[in-house]
Amino acid sequence: MPTLSASAIAGYAKNAGVSGQNIAIATAIALAESGGNTEAVNNKNANGSTDYGLWQINSVHKDLLNGKDWRDPAQNAAMMYSVSGGGTNWKPWSVYKSGAYMTHMGAALAATPDTSVGSVQNASLSTDFTAIQNFAKMISDPHTWLRVGMVLGGAIMLYVAASKSFGHVIPKPPGIKNIVKAVTPPKTETVAS
Repeated sequence: MPTLSASAIAGYAKNAGVSGQNIAIATAIALAESGGNTEAVNNKNANGSTDYGLWQINSVHKDLLNGKDWRDPAQNAAMMYSVSGGGTNWKPWSVYKSGAYMTHMGAALAATPDTSVGSVQNASLSTDFTAIQNFAKMISDPHTWLRVGMVLGGAIMLYVAASKSFGHVIPKPPGIKNIVKAVTPPKTETVAS
């Protein structure tokens, strides 16, 4: 099962006719759908259909799949080009609608440095993907979360120090007995007749 790199996938998308920023989107979709595996098959769709190849072309497109080799990345790219309305409409892919393809945009953009952001024609978000890529790198960096923890810890220490210095009492959380007491209905006495 051959697995292609992002640059190889981008090349197939471009050769199929996809242009501009849509090459990066097509590449990210292929990575999200198949992981770059040209022989990927998904037969777990709720409607009973099956998805094939790099771009997981759905079996509802029998006219595209019949008589063609969906394992061949060039043919699968041609199918993707057709399903996407000439490389501009990505809504048929669930990973596009859900935004899951965005996790692969960094690799896709790196594989397509010659595309321009201004050429996105039918994207759900008109945004600078470089900023998104930088944000994704930042939040996936463990040092970022270490810094966030240090800032929060420092803020708590400042609050405690200020409370003690200025005589404020930090309220203690209620004990379990107080919580049980608060949620238990009062006992009522019954009078025997």
